[in-house]
Amino acid sequence: MAKAEFQVRSAERDRKNDDLRIERLDKVLQDVISEVRREKTGLRARYESAADDAIRPFDAVSPIVKPSKKKVEPEEQLAKYIGRLKKLELQEHVLQQMQQDLARLQGISGE
Repeated sequence: MAKAEFQVRSAERDRKNDDLRIERLDKVLQDVISEVRREKTGLRARYESAADDAIRPFDAVSPIVKPSKKKVEPEEQLAKYIGRLKKLELQEHVLQQMQQDLARLQGISGE
């Protein structure tokens, strides 16, 4: 019975394929981290804007603005704000950890 010869691809070809995959994944991670940071920035800006608006006299508010029918307590809004901010910070942290793991993986594939 004849044995078929088995050959692996060249190490250079494997390294290039690994690097391309890692680069694509790194780009996706960067994009998602940017999305999370934009959401955090927007959330903070809305919070700060609301705080600024709260110290202005009521008559400075445009008469076109109608108050919401459903009144949400400020404490509840603050709790939601803090909770969402914490979730976004955790997401950013985990994504950054993934980037560090990816960098270590790239170091392994480069060897």
